[in-house]
Amino acid sequence: SAGYLQLQQSDASEEALLAAVGERAAQGVQEVGGVRWVVYGARPTEPVWIADVKGVRLVLTGSATDDEFRTLATAVLTA
Repeated sequence: SAGYLQLQQSDASEEALLAAVGERAAQGVQEVGGVRWVVYGARPTEPVWIADVKGVRLVLTGSATDDEFRTLATAVLTA
């Protein structure tokens, strides 16, 4: 699609990361590759997916589709 995705890795708290992108309410959970990603925000805004993986916090955000979010999440977990 014409959307984009951004990946960040951080040791910041989930609250601090959300404050940096603008407070958003939790909208649900996506399970990708056995990892629980908490989804914040809803369309038409850019959602934020956050997961804790092996001692780091991963953050995905962007205007891409949910399928594209899942594709990037899978690729990150595979790498």
